Amino acid sequence: MILKNQLETQRTLESTWVVQAALDAVWRALSDPTLWPRWWPVFREVEALRPGRADGLEAVYRLNGQETLRVCEVWPLVLLEAHTEAALVRWTLEHEEGNTFVHVSVWGFGEEVRFAQAMAAGAKGLAAHLGVRLLEVGSWNAATDQSIFP
Repeated sequence: MILKNQLETQRTLESTWVVQAALDAVWRALSDPTLWPRWWPVFREVEALRPGRADGLEAVYRLNGQETLRVCEVWPLVLLEAHTEAALVRWTLEHEEGNTFVHVSVWGFGEEVRFAQAMAAGAKGLAAHLGVRLLEVGSWNAATDQSIFP
């Protein structure tokens, strides 16, 4: 588990995806990690270990047979936060003029190129899964504000 004081010393990697989709469709795809292998290539297998509450809070999953993901914050249609042993991940969603903006912040993960590749694949996969256009995807290191390209 990552402690708060560790987050302050870790760099933050960020990504934003813009898809031409309804907010609720994007939320459904993101908020159920068991669906991720259908559209996000970095997740070959997601196993539900504990269902958590009705909104998904406190749910626990095994990712690719290795890491444990624990859902620690849920604001339906707005925010999903989860952590593994190595990283804290926060997804925030906004909807404007028919487009959904997905912003991903990750603390504790230091491999910029791998992060950017995973985010680009996730954005493309999400758009394909929903049958909509991906309008934009970009990733950067928040500490330096430097763009990261896959």
